[in-house]
Amino acid sequence: MAEADINSEAQSESMPVLKSERIYDFKDYTVVITGFACAAWCFITGGTLALYVGVQTALVASIAGNIIAVLLMSLATQVISGKYGVDAYTSVRGVLGGRGTKVFLILMSIFVIAWLIILCMMVAKAVGNIVLGFTGIDITTGIPMFIVSVLAGAVCWLVAWKGPELLKKLNIFVAPVFVIILIFLFAVVSMNYGWDTVLSAEPLAPLDSEWLNFLIAFELSMGAGFSWWPNMGGLAKLCKTTRAAYWPNIIGLVFAATLGTVMGVAASLLVNSSDPTAWMIPMGGLALGTAALVLVIAADITACSVMLYNLGIGVKQVRSFLKLSWGKVTGLITLIAFIGMIWAEPLYDSFYIILGISSMSCAPIAMMQLVDYYAFRKKHISLRDAYNNSKSSKYYFWGGFNWVAIGVFAAAIVLYLLIFDPFLCVPQPAFVYCGATAIVCVFVAVLYYVLGKLLLVKRGIGGFSESAEKVSTESVGENNL
Repeated sequence: MAEADINSEAQSESMPVLKSERIYDFKDYTVVITGFACAAWCFITGGTLALYVGVQTALVASIAGNIIAVLLMSLATQVISGKYGVDAYTSVRGVLGGRGTKVFLILMSIFVIAWLIILCMMVAKAVGNIVLGFTGIDITTGIPMFIVSVLAGAVCWLVAWKGPELLKKLNIFVAPVFVIILIFLFAVVSMNYGWDTVLSAEPLAPLDSEWLNFLIAFELSMGAGFSWWPNMGGLAKLCKTTRAAYWPNIIGLVFAATLGTVMGVAASLLVNSSDPTAWMIPMGGLALGTAALVLVIAADITACSVMLYNLGIGVKQVRSFLKLSWGKVTGLITLIAFIGMIWAEPLYDSFYIILGISSMSCAPIAMMQLVDYYAFRKKHISLRDAYNNSKSSKYYFWGGFNWVAIGVFAAAIVLYLLIFDPFLCVPQPAFVYCGATAIVCVFVAVLYYVLGKLLLVKRGIGGFSESAEKVSTESVGENNL
């Protein structure tokens, strides 16, 4: 099949991508996912962690939280996408039902658009700091920021419109760019401040308890790990093997992103600001600082384009979007983001909310997917039923909704809020014993397994009676990890 046709199928989501049509091998996907992971959101995550912990504690909390969340999230999404050539919103239909998935898609759309707004605002602030450095004119607030954010969003739309081949080429550039930024920060810290100063620097706004500060850093790191859920399947389905779809996540989403996060903590503590765009020029001077900000802009544009591409794949499942061209679908999403940019500055300043909501909403879905795919369906899903929205689909459940999964999801939200308030980043008394996301993961896995066995598997609802059968025609490009 011609390359243009491959991209067309991948973009329209009209059918799974066959193994022969996939364009990413292990190396390609490692570059793509590392470039995606290394946008400046790892720096802003570091800025958030710096409020509570120092560099050493941040390193431990970030690696621990990220690796747990990324491993679980990748097993729930990337493995299935790589095996069957489908995106996450298709594979999750066996958990939520066709209509339930569409409701969840709305929730994830809001979440992804919020990320788009934040990164476009970061681009605008980077531009504003460059202008301030050269001219002394402050355009880092108000209407100028809105205009530059909109322009950044328009560029992201143009990149996403071109499809996965351009994204791969851009990330080949962005991954080394991230390394350059890290080297820049490391060199500046070493020469101008010294690591003794960094390691002894106090958090910017810690709580009284060191244990609570660590748990919050760990919690936010888990949120960062689970926040990749909406952005994974659209690219993983283009991987030639499940190995290529799974293991690069550890390289990019855990280790590369953690390096950026820890450097973000160090810079925040030294400059006394959690805003990444405010670090570069004060730390490196006008010339080097401007160069670093330009690289940050490039990384953010690429990351926004990947998110826009993945969300476009997801909304293509909705009938009203199915017949629209790829440019119109991604353009409509971008227009919605433009409207949201009116409130971009307060959202940017409250970035921690996104990390908390990530854990609260994505972790329960990932855990139910794990139980559903590995325990109930024995690593086999029915593609025919995943694409069948009628009553004849095994995944129709009750009126298109798996009310067992929806009930477990609602209970998980309540439990999370009883332990941790993501909107104010305030821990409740129980938080000190278990954190929030960790206990929610265990709670969801156990509850969904028990209720699923009783109300779904034993009653033959959801197609579980045939889950152990190996249907070779549905195992598109199957590979073991």
